[in-house]
Amino acid sequence: LVVNTPTNHQLLLMINFTHQLHECTSDEVYATVVDHLASLTADSVPSALRFLLSTCEPEQAIASIRENINFQSLQALDDGASSEDLALECIEQMLRFHSNIQKAWLNHINKSLTLSVFDVLVLFAIYRVSTRPKAALAVLKCHVREGHLNNTLLKEVYEVHGDTVSRYNKEVLIVAHHLMMSFTELDIPRNIYRYLFSLGDIHMKQQVVGSLISHIGSGASREVDSAITALNLLTDSNQLQRFGPLLNSLIDYINVLTVSQSREVLLLLVSVAVSPDDRMITDIHIVVRKYLSHSDTRLNKLGVVGAIALLQVMNTENGDFEKFVDKVLSCISHSTNLLGLFYDELASNIILDLLPVGASDVLFKKFVVVLEGRYIGEEPEEQSGSNKVDLMCLEGQETLGENPYICYNTWDLVEKGEWETLRLQWPLQKLVLAACATTQDTELKEVDSLLGCYLRAVPLDQITEVKNGTVGLLAIINIIIEVINGFSRVTTVSMRKKLVERISNLTMLLDILSSALRPSNALLAVFDGDVVAKRKKLLKEGTNSKLSESQKDTANDESNATTTNIKSSISTDVTVAKEQASYKMILATYKGYIRELDFKVHSVLNWNLPSIGRGSQENPPRLKLHQICFLLEDLLAKCRFKLKPVGVFAKDTSTIGCESVSRVTSTRFVEHVVSLLPVLCHFLDENAYQSDTESFSDTDEMSSTDAQLEMLKGNTSKTNIFELIFSILELILTWPGITGHSPISLHIFDILGTRLEKNTQGPLSVRRKYALQYLLRFYDSCRTLSSIVALLRCCEGVRGEGLTQLGDYANRALQREWEVTPAEKDSKFRWNEAVGYLVGVSIKYSDSNDDDGSSSSDNSSAVVFEDVMEAINHVVDNPKQERRLKLLTRQALPAVYRVVMIRLVEFFRTLPSTRTSSTTSPRARFTKLNTAVALFGQLIGVIRRASSRPLIKSVLVYGQKFMELFLSEGMPLLDEMMAGSDQEEVHTIIKRLQVCTRQLHHISSHSKSNKDLALTARVPLLKKCLETFVLKVKEMLARNNCSEAFWVGNLKQRNLKGEEIRTQEIEEDGDTETETDTRNDETELSDSSEDGEDIEDGDNLKDECDSDAHEEGSMSISY
Repeated sequence: LVVNTPTNHQLLLMINFTHQLHECTSDEVYATVVDHLASLTADSVPSALRFLLSTCEPEQAIASIRENINFQSLQALDDGASSEDLALECIEQMLRFHSNIQKAWLNHINKSLTLSVFDVLVLFAIYRVSTRPKAALAVLKCHVREGHLNNTLLKEVYEVHGDTVSRYNKEVLIVAHHLMMSFTELDIPRNIYRYLFSLGDIHMKQQVVGSLISHIGSGASREVDSAITALNLLTDSNQLQRFGPLLNSLIDYINVLTVSQSREVLLLLVSVAVSPDDRMITDIHIVVRKYLSHSDTRLNKLGVVGAIALLQVMNTENGDFEKFVDKVLSCISHSTNLLGLFYDELASNIILDLLPVGASDVLFKKFVVVLEGRYIGEEPEEQSGSNKVDLMCLEGQETLGENPYICYNTWDLVEKGEWETLRLQWPLQKLVLAACATTQDTELKEVDSLLGCYLRAVPLDQITEVKNGTVGLLAIINIIIEVINGFSRVTTVSMRKKLVERISNLTMLLDILSSALRPSNALLAVFDGDVVAKRKKLLKEGTNSKLSESQKDTANDESNATTTNIKSSISTDVTVAKEQASYKMILATYKGYIRELDFKVHSVLNWNLPSIGRGSQENPPRLKLHQICFLLEDLLAKCRFKLKPVGVFAKDTSTIGCESVSRVTSTRFVEHVVSLLPVLCHFLDENAYQSDTESFSDTDEMSSTDAQLEMLKGNTSKTNIFELIFSILELILTWPGITGHSPISLHIFDILGTRLEKNTQGPLSVRRKYALQYLLRFYDSCRTLSSIVALLRCCEGVRGEGLTQLGDYANRALQREWEVTPAEKDSKFRWNEAVGYLVGVSIKYSDSNDDDGSSSSDNSSAVVFEDVMEAINHVVDNPKQERRLKLLTRQALPAVYRVVMIRLVEFFRTLPSTRTSSTTSPRARFTKLNTAVALFGQLIGVIRRASSRPLIKSVLVYGQKFMELFLSEGMPLLDEMMAGSDQEEVHTIIKRLQVCTRQLHHISSHSKSNKDLALTARVPLLKKCLETFVLKVKEMLARNNCSEAFWVGNLKQRNLKGEEIRTQEIEEDGDTETETDTRNDETELSDSSEDGEDIEDGDNLKDECDSDAHEEGSMSISY
């Protein structure tokens, strides 16, 4: 029966008669079935699967099935039946009646580092037939968390195998419901809902909509946001209109949602409405009128948002649009917050092109008159000799027709104390400029005078000293920001020069604000009701800002040189270099009081490209280095808001400063940032250090103090620019949308690769390689530790060949002494985490192993581990002596220790499994296991000499994970070695690990005796691993006829200092776990005299057995 190349019919005969044959024949049939499993026809697959699962060990059969089964190669039967359905039906039958197969299959998929279409379908099948579906759900969540179940795999499941997965639609809907609650920041649950809606029948579509509505009504902010996003994805299919009555129930949830969430829901309902006379629109009208007339301010704001949504379906030709705007204004004219919110919402809808045709022209004509009449005036002649000066002086002042020079009357409003009128200027100006830009393209000819308009106030060196001076300074800053937002798309050289001048004015005023006292009556620049409630506690008069002392003393003196009418006295003492103030810190300090820069403003960075203005007779405007850093810091803040992964239980991120980004999709924002990539690369090339001889002391040709300060500031900005750009690139490269051969991914690597002047039209791996080479060119140009860390993180995001060289770069950084910047000095945690990251990179990317698992280079992970451990021991024992890794200090030890423990656990996970490894020899695996245990023992030994809470926490967390891995992967290997002639080596490794387990026991006792709840919560899981370790060793010895080598004794409770802990001190915990130890000093496995003290004489054994002391197992093996 057993033939080399059987036909399908012969194979079925072999399977059917196998049960009546000899055992050896059964093994031969098994091997034949496995070899031909991938080439079987559809009608043969069920019998083959049933044979494998019923006659073999579950783990062995499942491994063979997962390795050889391929749904794409299976063909349908002649009667049209799906081969995939037949295979899944067979698997379901075996899973339904064999719980051991369920458990084995889940364990096998859970340990796998990859996930296939077949695995996903099997998980859905287990969820359907299992009595414990939560186990399958837990495995799915784990793979989603690790990124194995991604959008690419999900697309293949539904687009290629849509008919097969449709049999599990009911189960998938429940899974999507749970994933939506757990992973609110990921696209996976939203895409599952989208596929179920597009491929399901009418009943499934209704269930999908109902499930998303229940998520919106859950009250969990992140879950609500994710459900609204998923519901917006369904509107693209144009099939959501039929569920209008169901969606109409969302109106009932509006009053419990935030303003931003209500905006999204109302816009969704308006987009779903079939016509302006739809019943849904009528219901929204009723709710809007109710909220606008309500006494609650929060409901008034929801009414304003609803009114803006209704404007999208208004007709501008018959006058309904303008009449509705007048009605809303009459209802909210009593409140500054409502008017400001209305103006901001109108402007945002104009920018996003959501209003009907002709709406921008109507709004511009209506509100430009209000802006000119209330906030723009003629320059009074009698003020020419007053103490006021022009803060925004330009060479070519603008006029309005025949009118004299115009100016903002902002300072007059400040002096009169008309705060409410002053607050409305900023959103009104934003509305007028946005409407004008839409109607007149980008030149804004009717309001271009606002770009060159005067703004008269007291001199800058006195502005923070006069009454309400800081409030006026904030008002002026907000005016300039709205001017920059409105004119950021101008194309003429003259207008661009004025815009660059405004950016210079803004940085100058922000530097002055950084050293000013906080005002008690600062004006909120945002009008969102949720934000106003959070920022109600205004800044207190007379208190210093949150900036550090090193940042308070800084001012951007370069900006003062651009203002001809103002000359502040500058100190001539330049012996100490002034550090540039961090604009990020300034904006964070006055968060909510400074208007937001629109994300499209960053496109002005492209004006610094060499190709801009080439061939033109006029010199194009260029941004200066400190202005570039200001824009890059704002861009980085927006990238972190939009692209940085957020934990499931993280607090809600405020949209203050990122409102414009929150209204666009992540894909659109990434495309905007990628469009800036050429100029970012230009900044890197332009500011790269050409040699190590470049320094800050070349001032021979400097003839003035201003020039010296300019040089100092320029070098500081040159240092900061690398960290900013690399941090932005890291967020872009690690964004989940940059996967595989996506167009955005290819475009990014094309841009980076072409900077080397090489052909980047090859495969993606070649493009990644060139991109990595280009980024690493700037290693020597990074002069701060933060910039080096940002560079290495960015290189990790490339995810291509050649990453192993990052380990060498990290080692070089660890061996250098770095100058500490003010930001790093203020945040010791940031510095220590950077050192820990470098240590982790040096270990992670220094492994170059052969196929047999043996190290082929001195720069392997084991060698780097030893170097790091030597440095750690040196820091602990002799902290004042010079060491090779100069960054590794006693202060950075907790961060480094935690990273080394994490890397050790990852190093252990690379140990090939005994069950699945066929190419790696047991000796090579044992060598790697021995190395891991030795390193673990060294790390545990550090606690005896340098015990601190962070170190103890790392040991409790990662010590448990190490022991779990040893039990699952190490013990089978030791069992295999015990069966051979390596019993002495097995004895040695168990002896070494026993020392570690005893110290882990002491650490657990120390945590309990100190009554540290956070640490004590980690103890039970660790104790369970220790007890399991004892039982596993005892079982292994019994299996290999060494039972007499296992002795049981008692271990006293001791703290980290070796002092005995009385039993009464830990009796309150109620724990009665048992541990064992040897009772014979001569057979003690530990060679340490300190551990030998734990063994008591036989007379004391009885007394200790009666106590509540925890017992630990200790083995004495004799051969």
